[in-house]
Amino acid sequence: MTARTRRVRRIALAVSGALAMSLSVTAVGSAGAAAETFTGTCTDTVELPCSASAGQAYDGYVIDASGNDFEAAVEAVLSEAVGPYADVSALERGLTRSSGDFQFTPNDVTRGQRFDWTYTGDAANHAYVTVKAANGFAVFGIAGQTSGTIDVAGLLGGHEISHLSVWSTNVSQTTPIKATKLHGKPKSFLGNMRLGKITKGTVPCLHVETAESATCKFGRKSGKWLESTKGPFAVTGQAVTLDGKPGGEYVTATKISPDGTVPGLEPTGNDTAGTPGESETLDGAAIIEDMGAAYNASGRDLVNYATLEVCTSSYPHPDGTPLRSYYWTGSTYVFCYVGTGAGLNDPNGTERDAYGNYYRGSEYSHVTMSPDYYETPAAKRPATIPYPYPGTINRESPLVWRPVSTVTIAND
Repeated sequence: MTARTRRVRRIALAVSGALAMSLSVTAVGSAGAAAETFTGTCTDTVELPCSASAGQAYDGYVIDASGNDFEAAVEAVLSEAVGPYADVSALERGLTRSSGDFQFTPNDVTRGQRFDWTYTGDAANHAYVTVKAANGFAVFGIAGQTSGTIDVAGLLGGHEISHLSVWSTNVSQTTPIKATKLHGKPKSFLGNMRLGKITKGTVPCLHVETAESATCKFGRKSGKWLESTKGPFAVTGQAVTLDGKPGGEYVTATKISPDGTVPGLEPTGNDTAGTPGESETLDGAAIIEDMGAAYNASGRDLVNYATLEVCTSSYPHPDGTPLRSYYWTGSTYVFCYVGTGAGLNDPNGTERDAYGNYYRGSEYSHVTMSPDYYETPAAKRPATIPYPYPGTINRESPLVWRPVSTVTIAND
C-alpha cells in the first residue's frame, strides 16, 4: 500500500446464503495470440470497465513498461476513473484458476477473453478485479456483487489473459446526482449527502441495531427527499418505519454500485433553485466501518467532540477517551465519557470539532454496510431501544459501529 493511502482491512460481515459460481470462456483465435501491445482506454473514459497500458499516466503515476497491476497502479487508475480517494488492498493476487473464495469456470482462465466468477467469502468490501494481459491490465467493478461475467474483449487488444487479481476497499465514494427540486428544509440538504433511490414508493432501509436490510415505504411525508433527472431519491440515515412513517426501527439506505460508489447530492457552487452551495458540502468519500466493531477501519482514533456524556459497558474506551465517571446498575458497571472521541452519532456519519464544525477529509466520514451491500451513515455508539419513538439508550451495551440512530447520543 502506498504512503498516501490508509490501511485497508477486510470487513468481516456474514454473506447470507450459499453462493455458487460458474465460468465460461470464449476461445481466443490466432489474431488474439498475435497481439502484443494495446492502448489503454481509461484515459478516455470515467467509467468502468476500462484498461490501462504501459507508459500511460494516471493521477501522477506512470504505468510501468510491463503494464503490471501493482496496487499503486490500480489506485492511480481508479482515482481518475472512479474518484480521487481510491484506496484498495489485495484479496487475491495473480490468480489463473479458482482459488479459495473465488471460483472460475473453466478453472483455467488464461486462454480466454471472457469468464464468469462467483465469490463465496465473507468480506463484503470486495470491489474490483484487474485482468492482466500483454502490456497492461483492465479494471472491472464488482462491488455489491457475488457473481458475474468479465469480458475483456476490446479492452486488452485480444491478447490472452496472464492473470487476474481481486481488490477490496474501505472507501465509499459518491456519484453526483443533480437535484431539480428539494423536499425538506433547504438548509438541511448538504452537498454529497448520500442518497437512496426511491423506486415505486419504496427505498432500501436497514434495521438501526442489526443492519438487517429491508424495503421501507417512502412517501412525500416520510422524510427528506429530492427530485432529479434520474428520478426521486431519499437522503440516507433517516429513521422510518416499514410502512413509511417518520421515526421507527429502520434507517434509509442506498445500494452500492459495482464501481464502489453510491449516489450523492451534487454541490452546485451556489444556492439557487434551493440546491446546496460549495460551502455547504460533506466530503465526497467515507470510510466503510465494520458493523459491530470497536476498532476503526482507518486505524486512527475517533476525534468527534461529544458535548453530551456517552455511557456504555465499554472500558477502557476503544478510542482512548479518559473515563469521566462510572456506576453500578445492580448487574453490571456502566462507564461514562465526554469530549474528544467519546462517541459519534451524526446523521451524516461525520465527525465534528468542539465548536460543532464538521472536519474535512474522508477519514472523518463514516458509513456501515449490511451483509447484502446496502449502506447507511455509521455511528459509534451504544445500542438503543428505538421504539417507541424517539427511543432510549441501552447504557449496558458496548460502544461499537452501528447504523446512525435518531436517539440523541454524543451531540445534540
